[in-house]
Amino acid sequence: MTMGLLFVISQLFGVLLNFDPPKQAESPPAQSPSKTPEDKAAGARTPEQTIKALFVAMIDEDQDAIRRLTVPNPDLALLWQGDKLTPAQRAMAIAELDSWHFRRHKVGDEVPLPGGRKLVVNAKHVNDRHLMISVTDSPLPFLLAKTGEDWKVDARPIIAARKVAAAAGQRGSPKKEAPPQ
Repeated sequence: MTMGLLFVISQLFGVLLNFDPPKQAESPPAQSPSKTPEDKAAGARTPEQTIKALFVAMIDEDQDAIRRLTVPNPDLALLWQGDKLTPAQRAMAIAELDSWHFRRHKVGDEVPLPGGRKLVVNAKHVNDRHLMISVTDSPLPFLLAKTGEDWKVDARPIIAARKVAAAAGQRGSPKKEAPPQ
């Protein structure tokens, strides 16, 4: 394993083990101005629906939806970069999302992490403004923050995983710039 890969993996664990929820506005607006007409018609999403919607946005490389569904992060561009899916691959990916099972964690839960580590969920991870949710076959839980009426995904673990994939040279990792000619 290269030093770069080890560094990114340590960042990934650090995000979860030293989770510091994003700061919330003192008095959130009654309605988020970032909602699309489709969002307004559908009403507020559950946290689980938000996670699925984020992955659909990532599959579709929908930058606006990704920004709308996540807490601000300077590395969000990593979520819409990657190999373009064929229509058949997209359909398979969406079908996979539909098979996901979610588990909301509560204070005191032990969440297994890669490398045999465990995270004990505390009140900083799970409260009226923050959730930790595990998904079928995902090695890491998702972190969500409530902003106004909306749940948003804290994408730091997803971004760190994308960096790990890029360091390992895996398919679907962020696109690399072509060298100048």
